[in-house]
Amino acid sequence: MSSNPVINPDEIGIETNDSDWPDVRMEFTVPAHCVKLIVDRLESEGQKIEGPKLYDLLAHICFEEAVSRLDLEPIWGPSIIPMQKPMVLREGEDFCFTGCLDARLDIEWPDFGELKIERPIFEIDDALIDAELEEQGLDIGESSPSNERLVRGDEATGSLWIGNAESDECFINSTGVTIRVPAGNRPTLVEGIPVPELTGKLLGAGPGDHLEVVTNAPTLEGMPEIAGTKLTCRFTIDSCRRIKPATIDEIVSYYECPNIQGLRLQVYHSLELRFEREQMIQLTEHVLGLLMDMLELPYPERVLLEEVMR
Repeated sequence: MSSNPVINPDEIGIETNDSDWPDVRMEFTVPAHCVKLIVDRLESEGQKIEGPKLYDLLAHICFEEAVSRLDLEPIWGPSIIPMQKPMVLREGEDFCFTGCLDARLDIEWPDFGELKIERPIFEIDDALIDAELEEQGLDIGESSPSNERLVRGDEATGSLWIGNAESDECFINSTGVTIRVPAGNRPTLVEGIPVPELTGKLLGAGPGDHLEVVTNAPTLEGMPEIAGTKLTCRFTIDSCRRIKPATIDEIVSYYECPNIQGLRLQVYHSLELRFEREQMIQLTEHVLGLLMDMLELPYPERVLLEEVMR
């Protein structure tokens, strides 16, 4: 533990028990004179740490020494076993506590030649480019308040709730959320999440309407926690706006393209980059899923309990 030269780390007592494998249970003891050396060093540097903050620091030092001394490579990190009574460290006493760390696992890797990988294919055709240009026209078009029922291209603003359809765990709970009724055959995007089932509910709806659908969450960049989850989406409409889309010439001018052909080429390359990123995300998730099915990985009981209690 060279990062903490103020004490001799060999003086930290560590007794181990691996009955909870892959967790290693440890009884730590920091001798009283080592505790004093650490406290004195901190005070000499103008830091007065006591109580829970001192206990956390001492525990951190102990776990660091355990990782080094026992050659552990933990995945789940350390955990302190709660005591029956609150810890009170008096002057001249050893610092003692019980904690656990998961040990390095010896993984038997499967034969990767058995993996059957399905690579998602995306095709960019004229219809897809036309649909993208239609969306761009709506993005830069003129909007105005509307009391009419929603049609494709209109926008609705209201309160949104998205959560796990089975457990009711909430992922998103927001007000002032704007959702556009998509043009063409695109799915409705709700805070970046495709919810195709919502499109039919939005069409013909208006202020005061409460909409609810259930959808299967796809794999999304930045949202790994919802991948593959069945989601409930609830949306209450407060107000609506009608969009007058920009003309193709206005779009060409907005993006400073030389002509319509240049604009379509720019859209093509933009879609190509988007699809490459989506393809990589889906491919990665697919391969990880296959590997998890082929591997047997023991989880520490405390990790499973924390997940259940969430």
